[in-house]
Amino acid sequence: MIRELVQQALDFCTEKNPYLEDRQAVVGMLLKDDSWTHSVFRYALAIRISQYLGAHYQELKQVYLVGSTLENRAKFTSDIDLIIRVESDSKAVVNTLRRVDNDIMIYYRSLLGDEVKKMYKILDLEFVFFEEEKKLKKIKGWVFHPPLLVWHQ
Repeated sequence: MIRELVQQALDFCTEKNPYLEDRQAVVGMLLKDDSWTHSVFRYALAIRISQYLGAHYQELKQVYLVGSTLENRAKFTSDIDLIIRVESDSKAVVNTLRRVDNDIMIYYRSLLGDEVKKMYKILDLEFVFFEEEKKLKKIKGWVFHPPLLVWHQ
């Protein structure tokens, strides 16, 4: 499953940039530490991860993207900052995301090698429970780059 998610993210990059002919060209740009490619790659991963979770967990309500990916300044070691809105505290969602994060890091290291050797996670997660509506409104109140809704139920 993780391999497929990563490959879909690489394919998304080729769709968005006509100069990137294939997955290998995308990996080449990632290795050159190109911010646009890292940002688009992470954006696509965020969408794919959200879709996967949404298909398997009814308690998942919304997923927002924030941070360097959204600001188009992601680099080798940038994480993917996600705000995950769930119906209630769900250990299953948290555990799944830990496994997904670990598996993506293994695959990411195999693509980029030593450049990301010191990275231990790629997902930075903030959970907002349904009853914490005020917290979500506060997060949405960011001035420069408000969170981007990438998935909802």
